Amino acid sequence: MLKPRTTALLIAGALLNALLGCGAKSPTVAVHGKVTFAGGLCPVAGHISFSPLEVPSGMPRRPGSAHFDRDGEFIVTSFEPGDGLLPGRYEVLISCIDGMPDVSQPNAFRDADFVPADYKPEQLVIEAGKAVVEVGYDVPLKKKR
Repeated sequence: MLKPRTTALLIAGALLNALLGCGAKSPTVAVHGKVTFAGGLCPVAGHISFSPLEVPSGMPRRPGSAHFDRDGEFIVTSFEPGDGLLPGRYEVLISCIDGMPDVSQPNAFRDADFVPADYKPEQLVIEAGKAVVEVGYDVPLKKKR
C-alpha cells in the first residue's frame, strides 16, 4: 500500500504529463513500486535503476532511476521528477549500500551492498499507452561470509 504522499505525487505527475505540451501526451509511463528484503524493510535507503535494453523504433534509449528509503517505496524518474519510463524493455539494478565503502579494497562496493551479487531482478517491460505501472522487488537476504 502506498503512502498518501506517494499517491499524491503519482497523481500530480500524471496531471502534469496531461497538461504538458498543450495537451500533448507524454510518451513516458508512470512507474512506481516497492523494494523489500526477504519480505521486510530495507536495511538502509537505496537506489534502483532501469537501463534500456530494447526500445521502439524512433524512441531514445533513456534510463530511469529512483531512490527509496527503508520503507522501499519509489517513483521512477527519466526526464522530469516522477515521470516514469519510456516504452521498452529494461534491465533492473538495485543497490542498498550503507555509508561510503573503503575504495582501497578491491570489492568494496560489492561487499558493502546489502543486495547479493547474484540477485538479478526480472527485466521490466513498459508498454506504450499504459497510464501507470506498479512493480515490486523482493531482494533475498545476503549470505554472510
